[in-house]
Amino acid sequence: MLGVRGYAGTVTEALARQDRSFTETENAVHKTDHAVVGENLVSLHEGAGEQREWAVYGPACLACLAIDETEVDHWLDDLLPLSDGVALG
Repeated sequence: MLGVRGYAGTVTEALARQDRSFTETENAVHKTDHAVVGENLVSLHEGAGEQREWAVYGPACLACLAIDETEVDHWLDDLLPLSDGVALG
């Protein structure tokens, strides 16, 4: 939330809106959403490779976050090992 200017306000708006989903609000305001970045990180972690959505929206996500692919690699190294023990559903 701290890395994207205005994102805290987007979260407040997205939680309050009744007419569109959380990610639709993110996309309307920031031209990307948390799922594009997260789904790509999970996909890379699971060895599935880069997803089509990341190929299309990834450069805009990186620009919005003011980071590059090296930072994404650091996120993978630091964060995804924590998810290894998480059971979904």
